[in-house]
Amino acid sequence: MKRSKGNAWYPRWELTGAPMSPQQAFNSPIRGRVTHELNHHHDIQLAVAPRLLRPMLYDLASTGLWERHTTHGYYRLTDGQCHTFEWNNTGAIVEHYKAGHADDQCPKLTDPPRETSAWLPHFDNRPPLPPSGTPHGWRGILRRAASLPLAFLPPAVAFYGRYHFGHQDVGAATFAHTFHAMADEALTVYGRWETTPGHHFVQDSSGLIWSITTASSEDSAKPAVTGIYPPRGAPADHPEHQRANRASGSPTLATRRRPA
Repeated sequence: MKRSKGNAWYPRWELTGAPMSPQQAFNSPIRGRVTHELNHHHDIQLAVAPRLLRPMLYDLASTGLWERHTTHGYYRLTDGQCHTFEWNNTGAIVEHYKAGHADDQCPKLTDPPRETSAWLPHFDNRPPLPPSGTPHGWRGILRRAASLPLAFLPPAVAFYGRYHFGHQDVGAATFAHTFHAMADEALTVYGRWETTPGHHFVQDSSGLIWSITTASSEDSAKPAVTGIYPPRGAPADHPEHQRANRASGSPTLATRRRPA
């Protein structure tokens, strides 16, 4: 893109050397707003967006195009398709994320593979590099999260990992397979939900109870999965889960007939 200055034309962005190595993607500072911008552009919710930032940066820093603003000195990194990260003028801090379209609407890509052994740390942890040979798997999760009819809130993913897989914590090595299993089940749950406004409890194929709300959110236009609870009659390790189990039998909340 060019801008005019008098009779002269000059480029706003010019090619430049990389201010960071791909390995630095796992410890460079990232502004908290960047995760909200990633969610905003792709509608993937804040359970997913924080896990994708560092592996995205690593892959783009390895293969993408670096440019620098000719006036203000800002850096940006793009994959030439739809993903762009912007740095401050020292190239030390990731300031913004931008995209031309949601990932599930990208005309240049087919659906990527579902890599369940991926390394996906929370961006705020500044984790070590992934084990050698571990796929990042961020693109498959980004595409799938963008196309799901439900949005996952962080507690829902944590509780699904706990009650479905027995994970005490959904970490960098367990997030991908937890997400993909939950995404598979989300399609079943969505099919059983009557999509009426309000807060509902719907049982999935394994007996876990999903809490879904249609309350509007500035983070997503989709109905949100706010929690996952044990099957009826199963002990819960949090009092609020027991309350949710009792509430799931209420005719005012359980608007969908449960399978036997």
